Amino acid sequence: MVSKDELERIGFTGLEYFNKDDYSNALTYLNQYLQHDQSNPTIWGLTGLTYHNLKNFQYALYCFDRVLSLDNRNVTAWQMKGTILHGEMDNPVEAIKCLDIVLNIEPSELRYLLRGQCSFKLDKIQEALFFFERGLAMNPDHTSLNNMAGLALFKLERYRDSIPFLERSLRREYSKSIDNILEKAKELQGSADDKSTGQYMQPVMPPSMPMTQAIPVQSTPVSQQAPIYIQVGKIGDQNTSVKDSVVYKSNLTSGQSDKIQICPYCGKDLNFPKTPRFCPFCKEQIMH
Repeated sequence: MVSKDELERIGFTGLEYFNKDDYSNALTYLNQYLQHDQSNPTIWGLTGLTYHNLKNFQYALYCFDRVLSLDNRNVTAWQMKGTILHGEMDNPVEAIKCLDIVLNIEPSELRYLLRGQCSFKLDKIQEALFFFERGLAMNPDHTSLNNMAGLALFKLERYRDSIPFLERSLRREYSKSIDNILEKAKELQGSADDKSTGQYMQPVMPPSMPMTQAIPVQSTPVSQQAPIYIQVGKIGDQNTSVKDSVVYKSNLTSGQSDKIQICPYCGKDLNFPKTPRFCPFCKEQIMH
């Protein structure tokens, strides 16, 4: 029988290894903890983040499901599920279910970005624009939200409307591919093909976005996201923070200033080390 103090020591050791990016050793201690206690959502969440960073996404999803069975308002677990389903498993339909729930609990610009990307991938561009603009209402300078809003408007042939978003994105972080799209938008603005309206914010919420609280309120503390650390609850009697998982970093332009990961013409993912000159799906030129 492991004592409470020994169990907490095991949990904190796993946390320390996680924060050192030593995920294999972190997993050893976290699984050791779970052999004795499976009722701690923090340990399940940390184990899920560890599996995610080890690219074992099925196990990560299982861990986040265990978190939600104990705390169904845990925003970290809902967001991680949505991100894995969208990004790693290419299942935007199921990802949307998770992201709609987390947006009901605790909206953030990043969650609006992820939700909009799912709609963009499904070629629901007007719906995607709704979420990008809701995120921009919270943070007008968010690089990836400006980027995606500009791309969505460009794809809707609202060329003049796309320009301020693309320009704001480029002021924050230069990208040759986005610069090329901006130049194309400037060429087409005011043309017969330009469908710009001058109105940016969408007044109607898409029907797929639930208007009412989707799940019952619980008294369990909700995990909080922060730029560098996320609050994931308690190990024993102390609050703990763990280093931000890679999932919270922008998956569009962070650290990749000359790369675009979604084709602005067809919306397909461009999962290549470097942006190709021509989209391999629609054959449009995206790099000059």
